[in-house]
Amino acid sequence: MLYRRRGSTWALTEARPESVERSADTFALSGSRIERNGDSLVVHLSERTAPWGRPLRGRVRIDIEYGAPSPFRLDRAGEHHWWPVGARASAEVELDTPSVRFRGSAYHDCNFGQVPLEETFASWNWSRADVGDDVCIVYDVHEHDGPGTPLGLRLSPGGVEPLSADVATPLPRGFWGMDGSTRAHGETRVIRTLEDTPFYTRSMLQTSFDGQACTAMHESLSMTRFVKPWVQFLLPFRIRRGWRA
Repeated sequence: MLYRRRGSTWALTEARPESVERSADTFALSGSRIERNGDSLVVHLSERTAPWGRPLRGRVRIDIEYGAPSPFRLDRAGEHHWWPVGARASAEVELDTPSVRFRGSAYHDCNFGQVPLEETFASWNWSRADVGDDVCIVYDVHEHDGPGTPLGLRLSPGGVEPLSADVATPLPRGFWGMDGSTRAHGETRVIRTLEDTPFYTRSMLQTSFDGQACTAMHESLSMTRFVKPWVQFLLPFRIRRGWRA
């Protein structure tokens, strides 16, 4: 997703199995690929946007500064894990179509599991913020049989420390009726809503951790809503399934 003042550009492709290739340092998906080069990732984009199919082509280089040394369990059964590989990173974006160039802070993580997300989770809220030289991340999951224990982390070049995040603050309901909440150490307000969909919202927040004011990226996901037939009907308008770029 590329957000600009003149509008946003969205590309999400579910590729055919035969178009997926991987090796120790490369992962290719349809027309795009990711290459690992030391502590850097280079993403070569060759996609088409939804719903109009306009081209999205270019290169993104992510230089990882630090992250967690190993993944974290998200659910009680240990079937889902999350790994903030590059909790703090920098990015250089060079897109040919549309013509965009910029540099800035970045973040890279991965999720993996043994069963589909909707089998375990009812919803989750997640946020990440640069706080001085550190990064604060809170993962707050709700399984179908009840809420889990919020996972709060403060990451720095020296390692990972637990971050208390006991108090949840509700966020304004989205256009499609999505509820969300966040956990921090001070008053929180929404600066800008970037995505507002029937089952997912993404926003920039003004908040604070340990007395330090900061800007956080936040997301709310409802798997309970995701599996609804009316939501599944709408997905093809935002996801290109089985296409090549």
